[in-house]
Formats: sequence, structure tokens, C-alpha cells
Amino acid sequence: MKKNKAQLILNEIEKRTSDLSKDYFLDSKDFNYSYYSTISVANDLNMQRTNVSKCLNELVEDKILIKITGKPILYFHKKSLKKILIRI
Repeated sequence: MKKNKAQLILNEIEKRTSDLSKDYFLDSKDFNYSYYSTISVANDLNMQRTNVSKCLNELVEDKILIKITGKPILYFHKKSLKKILIRI
């Protein structure tokens, strides 16, 4: 069974977010911002950036992802990020 594009993108963002540690996320001098950007996800999934951007924004509207504006815009899986940040 073939996964649709939105599911592939969601899985990729979830994987990237779950790979984070609390210390790495909160330590801005070592944090690789570009890894969580649209262009990085698009390149790694071999998809067009515009298509990935559209799906990411839909997932934000559905409250599955968190979008942090700036340059670059960053996307994180909401549930995974919550688990990371509340770990003691």
C-alpha cells in the first residue's frame, strides 16, 4: 500500500521531532534550524518545495504540527515535541 504525500511528510516531521533531545532543542547555538524547514523536508523526500509547504500548512491548520515563523520557518510534530519538553 502506497502512502500519500501528506502522510509521508507527517511521518518525516514526526521522525525529525522525535529525534530531538530537550537540551539540543533548547540550546540555540548548536540547534540545526534548517533540518526542520520546508526545503530540507522537500529535498530529503525528493518532493517539490511548494507541495511540501502546502501539506505542512494544512497539518498546522489541523493542529498536528507546530509552525514557528522566522527564517527559515520551522515545523515540529506537536505530540512529539510535547513529550520531549515535559521529560524530566
